[in-house]
Amino acid sequence: MNLNFLNLWNIKKSFKNFKISVNDFLIKQNYKRVIKKLRNKKKIKVVFLCSESSKWNYAKLYEKLENYNLFEPEIVLYPHFDKILNKNKISV
Repeated sequence: MNLNFLNLWNIKKSFKNFKISVNDFLIKQNYKRVIKKLRNKKKIKVVFLCSESSKWNYAKLYEKLENYNLFEPEIVLYPHFDKILNKNKISV
């Protein structure tokens, strides 16, 4: 029984390693494709997502990107859905 467990464990470990190497390959391929697309653009849109204005810590980076003609930075504020859902939750 101990032997079967070890074999199963080795199979799982091998599959996990294979899965990681496939993911690495896919990420690298996607990265190359994205870089090729970005090289042809005149302006690169950069979007900052922020759920609370008090958590905004990227003002200096935003300003630097805004002053550089290659980038088009934008800030998108979105609601914190957990707080909204908890507020509207009905207790029975």
